[in-house]
Amino acid sequence: MDQDVLQRIVEERGLIRDEQYSEADARAEVAHVANVLLLHEAGAAIPFIAHYRKDHTGGMTEDEICAVVDRCEELLDLQSRKAAYVKTLEEQGQLTDELRAKFAECFEKAELDDLFLPFRPKRRSRAAEARDKGLEPLAKMILELAGGRRIEAGSIDELTAPYVDAGKDVPDAETALRGAVQIIAEWIAEDGAVRAEMRKLFVEEGVLVCRRTEDRSADKQRSSQRVQSRHLRDRFEAYCDFWQPAADVPSHRVLTIRRGEKERYLRSTIEIGPEQAIRLLQKRFLKDENSLAAPFMKDAIEEAFKQMLAPALQSEQKSLLKRRADKHAIRVFAANLRNLLMMSPCSGRKCIGIGPGNRGAFKVAVVDADGMFLDYATIFTRNRTVRPRRAPAASPETPAAEAAPQAEAAPPEGEQPAEMPEQPVADRDDVQQQPDDAVPDAETPTPASETVEEAAETPVPLEQLDAETGEAETGEAQTEAPQTAEDVTQQAAEGGAPAEEPQTPAGEAEKPVDEAQPISDVERTTQRLKELFVKHGIDTIVVGSGSASRHADEFIRKFLKTHLPDHKAERVVINDAGVNVYASSKVGHDEFPGLDPSVRGAVSLVRRFQNPLRELVKVEPKWIGVGQYQHDVNQALLKRALVRVVMSCVSAIRVDLSSASQSLLRYVPGISSVAARSIVEHRRARKAFAARDDLKTVRNVDEQAYLQAVGFLVVPDSPHPLDKTGIHPECYELVEKIATDAGCSVDELIGNEEAIEKIDWPGYVSDSVGRLMLAAIRRQLEHPHEDPRKEFKRFQYNEGLSRVEDLKLNMVVEGVVTNVTNFGAFVDIGVHQDGLVHVSQLSRGFVRDPNEVVKVGDVVKVRVLGIDNNNKRIRLSMKAVAGRRRRRQKPRGFSGETADGKKVSAQERLSRKATPEEIARIVQKRSTR
Repeated sequence: MDQDVLQRIVEERGLIRDEQYSEADARAEVAHVANVLLLHEAGAAIPFIAHYRKDHTGGMTEDEICAVVDRCEELLDLQSRKAAYVKTLEEQGQLTDELRAKFAECFEKAELDDLFLPFRPKRRSRAAEARDKGLEPLAKMILELAGGRRIEAGSIDELTAPYVDAGKDVPDAETALRGAVQIIAEWIAEDGAVRAEMRKLFVEEGVLVCRRTEDRSADKQRSSQRVQSRHLRDRFEAYCDFWQPAADVPSHRVLTIRRGEKERYLRSTIEIGPEQAIRLLQKRFLKDENSLAAPFMKDAIEEAFKQMLAPALQSEQKSLLKRRADKHAIRVFAANLRNLLMMSPCSGRKCIGIGPGNRGAFKVAVVDADGMFLDYATIFTRNRTVRPRRAPAASPETPAAEAAPQAEAAPPEGEQPAEMPEQPVADRDDVQQQPDDAVPDAETPTPASETVEEAAETPVPLEQLDAETGEAETGEAQTEAPQTAEDVTQQAAEGGAPAEEPQTPAGEAEKPVDEAQPISDVERTTQRLKELFVKHGIDTIVVGSGSASRHADEFIRKFLKTHLPDHKAERVVINDAGVNVYASSKVGHDEFPGLDPSVRGAVSLVRRFQNPLRELVKVEPKWIGVGQYQHDVNQALLKRALVRVVMSCVSAIRVDLSSASQSLLRYVPGISSVAARSIVEHRRARKAFAARDDLKTVRNVDEQAYLQAVGFLVVPDSPHPLDKTGIHPECYELVEKIATDAGCSVDELIGNEEAIEKIDWPGYVSDSVGRLMLAAIRRQLEHPHEDPRKEFKRFQYNEGLSRVEDLKLNMVVEGVVTNVTNFGAFVDIGVHQDGLVHVSQLSRGFVRDPNEVVKVGDVVKVRVLGIDNNNKRIRLSMKAVAGRRRRRQKPRGFSGETADGKKVSAQERLSRKATPEEIARIVQKRSTR
């Protein structure tokens, strides 16, 4: 453990700088930070440290532990960079004691780079050429004269005369002075104190200026076409002449401007008044305004700022804004993801799910109360027409065999048709404007063959469906399609190859054919849905929040009202972001290898309703669609943050070892992807786990993995009662002793609040189990099966609303929050486009953070304030519906060997505490500062 890093983290947390802290308090706080770093270095996962090493950390939350670990990693990277710089200077013989001390006290990357900048190898510059001409002494003299030194010189020519040498390409005094100015400008630009002062000026006074890009060459014609597109113009027009103090620019605005620059529509800079910067530099370097060197010093200062300092610091500040925006956007994404994963499960219901599709055809899947797939069907919300294919007439030059249409080759018997290519879905990055780099949803295969064409007219309104047959009431008799065409349609819908059509003999005139005939798809759909509802006893209909699913929901609602009026089935709407990703992924294919991707999507929707966490972990977190510009932020930081969120949620809920999927097990602390696969294989070979200790027998699960994971895994059928709780096996012996002292068995103690209240808990504090861990054990005994997930709130679409055009001003509707950003919340009200509730419209009181008022998944009532039909944008308000709302309160917050080579167990590594010597060394520095 690096003592300098530990000292820095402790000071940044403000733990030992406060004079109110006693020495004992300082020692305890230092020990807590040191223990976190030691445990993390030993390979302990953050949830494990937070849940089962509370006494080591002083009860730090997971967020606090993450902050300590992240800052430690940043400082260790800085230490590595610092060591590389010091080594380079030592090899060059330029490392002085003063410079070494400056490096030791530096803990910021920008300052560290400034220290090394004068010694960094650089490309050939005009200042270097001037040094080769021997003009460096002249530059020093000008610098000294500007600083107030007095010399005997009558004119500038006398001053430069010794340096004029035609042989060195310095023909006159003007050339010599120009070279000296360039050398001085480089010195000024590389001065660490100057850069720190200018950096502070850019941070405090810098203004982010954004303008529209202007193409200046014919080579950019293709880019110009993109720039002129309506999509980009509508999206970025507000930033074509925009400025705002850089310190006040919100993160979403920074990311929007960065996206505009990526699209070559915008260009931005961070600017400050050059007069102010030059005035500060002159105050530092120009002490004598009347000296001979004053004009040349002014030229050097201006060149240093405009040519060197300003461009470098502008780029640095833009990068700083980007990093700040990334961190904020990632925090927003992580908070939204946590709220989505922690939605309440609704198991125990037989459901039918409507998968992604188009407005004409959908796949529905039946899933039982345990999440097992039972049946599926294809439903059509409109009738189609069949147009028989005509055989081309044979010509004298064309043989009869070539004139006949070629039938499609059917796949070999028993072989599945080739599946559609796997394509990830575009998540809801910014609901108002979808990102261009997002990948479109995977298309649903058309059930009909190429001999079947859909009618060009619009879908038949649901109100015109016949009450008995479900067919469209057109007022005309509908003749049945020819048998051959209907067979073709049926065979194609079942996934087979189209039947071969009879060929016209060569030379024979083509016979007239009937006009296109309608197929009664709606009638077949009606009968099939009746069978599914009656056979399986469906009590819940799960509909995705996609635009096409809205049409299917209206169809199901009309169907139930007309054909099953006595059937009490509840309709719920589920966020379907990422469903197509799962449906076309390897995980989905392995789980349902013989099913159409649309059916997999329908099954996934139902399982999201029954248990959101278990199903959502099968999708890469960034595709779930609750983020803000997630494609523009640092992808490595985003992935780490999202993995931490999923792992934290899994740890809070705990996992059934006997039934959890591989996708869920890989997020259990200590369990790798390889170990998760081994657990599933072990379960298939030997059936369910009988106890927690059986985890030790699984291949690829070592002692350290077992110690970290076992507390987050439960075995409902285990004979040991503590295997069903969150109490770690390390504490089993202690709990058994407590139960014995209480005069009952462990099974009788669990949930017995009266007996637990009588226990003398402080009497069981020891070196291995402290006060905080005992409090956690007590809570587990009192509430062994507590579920931290919030209560489920049902949401269904507002009847009569399906398009933006159906909305009216001041209309009050119900919706579900799909995304929360720092400028407001997006709400799905069932019109194919989410509306925005601006942060100023969330509550009657001041709202600093929208997450204080709403979270993803909340069902809210909103009032329509504005409708933009052209751009499909909707302005909503919550404060116009409800009164003042109370804000949600934020919670308060290895190697396996010792230094002497002795082997240590995972138990010892994951329980190590900082030694008194290590703590004393840190605390001792407090008195010297």
